[in-house]
Amino acid sequence: MIIGEWKPDQKYLDSVPSPKTCKFGPYQIDPKYRKEIYKRFPHYTIEEIVGSYIGYNRYFPSQEQWLNSESESDDAD
Repeated sequence: MIIGEWKPDQKYLDSVPSPKTCKFGPYQIDPKYRKEIYKRFPHYTIEEIVGSYIGYNRYFPSQEQWLNSESESDDAD
């Protein structure tokens, strides 16, 4: 799987990145988390994706919360 990277010279936080882009400046987003965001919100901009990752999105959990809930559901199986 090729994982894309946002480059700082791409100045527009309001652009919609490729669903394979998982690195945004200092933020490295888990590919599974990124895929789930894209599946539910394909129109999300860089700002909204990073905001979700950090935990600023009330409609989608932070990456940490999402990964924890994923591991809990795996444990229940």
